[in-house]
Amino acid sequence: GNLTMYPGSLINLSAVSCTSGACGSAGNLNISIKSNTGVVNISGNVFLQGGVATSGTATHQHGKGGNLILNATFIYINGSIDTSCGDRDSSTVSGFGGNFGGDIIIKNSSIVNITGTLKANGGDGSINNNCDNSPNVRGRVGSGSHINITANDIYVSGSISAQSGDFGECRDGRDGFVYINYT
Repeated sequence: GNLTMYPGSLINLSAVSCTSGACGSAGNLNISIKSNTGVVNISGNVFLQGGVATSGTATHQHGKGGNLILNATFIYINGSIDTSCGDRDSSTVSGFGGNFGGDIIIKNSSIVNITGTLKANGGDGSINNNCDNSPNVRGRVGSGSHINITANDIYVSGSISAQSGDFGECRDGRDGFVYINYT
């Protein structure tokens, strides 16, 4: 079998925004085609983004991004895959924290061709907060996640990103890792 997502198509397992506590994590997605000629062709968008914190309290935090596994003989990504944490840049709301992006794993492929975008970024935290070591999440920056691509032939002319959140008082998030494994 094959899976083709045409331009303008959408798979959205993102979490909803929230006004208190930790926002929900995005859903996870596993696409496996167990055939020697199986093709996954993504020209649309796949979103597994965490929920966005819309107000500020000491324990208000964006949701984590979901995890995506793609397993097929031939994988073509011309669209966008985003498993990032919920995010809100340059906010004037104080008191929320970032969270982790979700993993993107592409495995057991003969050919992977990425001309689109893969993102597994961490979320932003708020400013105007002190960065203490308390259990509060205010101002914390979420870490980027991992992108792991394993195939016989891998072509990348698109964009791959696993960065920490780029905004927040604490600057404590870490960039994730991108692994490209030729087998």
